[in-house]
Amino acid sequence: MFHSARIDYDPQPEPLTLPTSARVHATDQPGPLNDTASNDHPLLSVPYELIVGDRHFEGARISLLGGLALGTPGAELTNRPNVALFRFVFRGFSVSFTAEVILKPLGRPESGEFAFSFVEPADDHLPQLRYLLNAYVAGDVVSLGDVLTNGAGREPSRGGDAAAQPHRFSAGSALRGLLVVGSSLALLALAANTAQTRLLTSVELRPALVAQDGIELRAPASGQIDFINRDARDGEVAFTLLSTTGAVLSIRMPCACTVNTLASEGATVLAGEPVLALHPAEAETVVRAVMSFEGLQAALSGDDIELVFPDGRAVPATLDTASGKPIDLAGEQGATEVVLRPAEPLDAADQGQLVNVRLHHRVFPKRTPGDGAASPLSALFANQMSHPAPPAAETGS
Repeated sequence: MFHSARIDYDPQPEPLTLPTSARVHATDQPGPLNDTASNDHPLLSVPYELIVGDRHFEGARISLLGGLALGTPGAELTNRPNVALFRFVFRGFSVSFTAEVILKPLGRPESGEFAFSFVEPADDHLPQLRYLLNAYVAGDVVSLGDVLTNGAGREPSRGGDAAAQPHRFSAGSALRGLLVVGSSLALLALAANTAQTRLLTSVELRPALVAQDGIELRAPASGQIDFINRDARDGEVAFTLLSTTGAVLSIRMPCACTVNTLASEGATVLAGEPVLALHPAEAETVVRAVMSFEGLQAALSGDDIELVFPDGRAVPATLDTASGKPIDLAGEQGATEVVLRPAEPLDAADQGQLVNVRLHHRVFPKRTPGDGAASPLSALFANQMSHPAPPAAETGS
């Protein structure tokens, strides 16, 4: 790049000596410059702009003594000294200087070309102009249309390469643009997925169990299991319990169901512990989960529930709040045992699998008409209290 402020100039400049190849740019036309612009100072075809007063002219050629420009200056500017502004435009910056010149018409006024000569060729503009012309002759500055560019170290290109260069440049720019856009979209997608995962999704700490829907027969009192009838029919004794008070409690079978034992004969149980699991023939496959207080609150507020299986399947599910099963709202560490019903039927092979319960939080929770100040948990608690479990124990001797 050219820095005019770093140029050292001699008030008595040495004549510019050009190689023979540069002299081909000199004009051979007769004119007022031929007396001053000799072969030692030829006119070089360097693009520039000449401004005199409010008139702008396109420069054609220039030397240390004068030059040629295109335009019609008019009689008020010719044959007398004028302060002119010379502007050399490069890529990204420009170089300008002022000098006093005399404009002289060439031939007829309508020819559109005139000459000018510097009143003081060795004035303050000389170092800048001499540096520009020397760089142009040396090949450090080359012409590119109406703009100057740095050509240091540039090798002449072949015609075919020059014709293909714009196409390669455009294709490369388009490819880089596509890469930038693709990378930006990928980063946006990653950021959106991370935000959704951390802010709008949560997973319950405890896994849930896929099992067949049914009811449980629990011990009505603390004691020891005396007898279990795995083949009991509807109305027959399912198991007997020797309570700690000495009473014998007989629990009858409430339905024609498939029996799964949850305790063995002779085992001691506490009041409320499950002994038998009963599954009707038409029972659906459900998911028994132990949810946290926060998770249950979110589910009751309308957040979407999703069951994630080990093979990657994600099945939507709903919270069963009308089954009449008691839900322990004061469970250990705020955990609550609930039943989740899948939105689509599950296969028999899914029974017994452990699944994760994932909640998708809604930005605006669902609100139903008639909602008052009561919380969803209090509504669930009231629903469960309005459906007390019927007694299933019979006392015998």
